[in-house]
Amino acid sequence: MLPARPLLAGFLSVLTALLTGCGGSAAPAPATSSSASYDPRGAGAALSTFTFFYSVPSLGKSFIEALLKQDVTISKDATQVSDWVARGEYPIGIAGFDDTALQLKQKGAPIDAYPPDALKEGAYVTTGWGSLAVFNKAPHPNATKVYLDWLLSVDGQQAVAQAQGFPSLRKDVPVPAGLPSFVVPKDGVQYVRSAKESWVRLQGETTAYLKTVMTN
Repeated sequence: MLPARPLLAGFLSVLTALLTGCGGSAAPAPATSSSASYDPRGAGAALSTFTFFYSVPSLGKSFIEALLKQDVTISKDATQVSDWVARGEYPIGIAGFDDTALQLKQKGAPIDAYPPDALKEGAYVTTGWGSLAVFNKAPHPNATKVYLDWLLSVDGQQAVAQAQGFPSLRKDVPVPAGLPSFVVPKDGVQYVRSAKESWVRLQGETTAYLKTVMTN
């Protein structure tokens, strides 16, 4: 998330903005750190974000290390990251809570979340709290199947989308009213599915790597 500004071409442009002043202009950088980030060394949005950086061939370790060299302030509180950007203490926030940023924006704060279609590398999609597991040898397996059939149906997905405030990946399910456009998946945008087993395994590798390059 960043203060409201023109769209960037990609994450490398974000790094350029840090090096030259937010937005890539010749404006001097703020006296504090160039950016703030939710700590990616534990489970959560920041680890997913840095795993995405780690996995994209055009970014990878070199991008992460160059980013961290810009004196990134690390916070254990994702809400705090959004609040810092909204108050102008940092020009760029990484992996802050987007719902907090939107609430602050609605109150007039100069903050916005950059949508995946504005960044050439795309983004990742996550199940969040919506992951589903089924017990092996459950006492009523047929009842489980009936529930899953409903959950994945149009009616079930519409109920879940309304309850959680995020769209279903089913294209025949209406998008809940009032959602910001950047949370709605779009055709032609590259998305990485962070719930895949290969991605979950990569998070462990990313965490081990981050602990070798992060000292604060």
